[in-house]
Amino acid sequence: MAINKHSKGFTLIELMVVLGIIGLITLFALPAFQGAGAGGRVRSAAFQMNTAVSLARQAAITRSHQVALLMPDADLNLNDETRELAYSAYALFGVTTVSAKRGYLSDWTRLPPGVVIDPNVEFYPGDDRRNVFSEGIVDGHVENVPFPYEGASDQGLVTLTFRADGTLKGADSFAPRAVYLTTGSIPFSGRPEPEIDEESTAFGIEVTGVTGHSSIREYTP
Repeated sequence: MAINKHSKGFTLIELMVVLGIIGLITLFALPAFQGAGAGGRVRSAAFQMNTAVSLARQAAITRSHQVALLMPDADLNLNDETRELAYSAYALFGVTTVSAKRGYLSDWTRLPPGVVIDPNVEFYPGDDRRNVFSEGIVDGHVENVPFPYEGASDQGLVTLTFRADGTLKGADSFAPRAVYLTTGSIPFSGRPEPEIDEESTAFGIEVTGVTGHSSIREYTP
């Protein structure tokens, strides 16, 4: 086979030009990839929490007593250890007067880094989709349970609580109750209210009261 003796590789200048083009492409593409990564984390967290909601409902039916999905907020008596759970974690808890059945049914599950629960958002002001964090104890979405573990003092945690028949406590209609996840962070000091990225996509885990069935809805800014 003949070899072309006149063929040659890239010159140093050509390599520098190629590297410069790759650098420019990376510079402009990086924010998009970062955004996609953040959105992917929120989406993944929403599916994860929706699974936990379904497990809470199924556990209530199977165990024949109420089961709550606990979600800590900033109104609790928090310390350096527990403040990182605020708006960033959830756990299942058996709510019953039978002491042998009352208690935690799971460990605390933390949301992925950069994903938080938004306690204030209302995508449909005045409509039926209502944030359980804004409803509070008025609609029965708070349970007094030991926090953060068995044997600790009781505190009032925001919850999605399912009855033994699978319906959602505090929502006796087709109007859904919702928990909203989005991109944000919890400050290292002061009151642990989430700092929300207003430009990010949010996902709502929406539960219909009379059936207890949940679904995920995506909201874009």
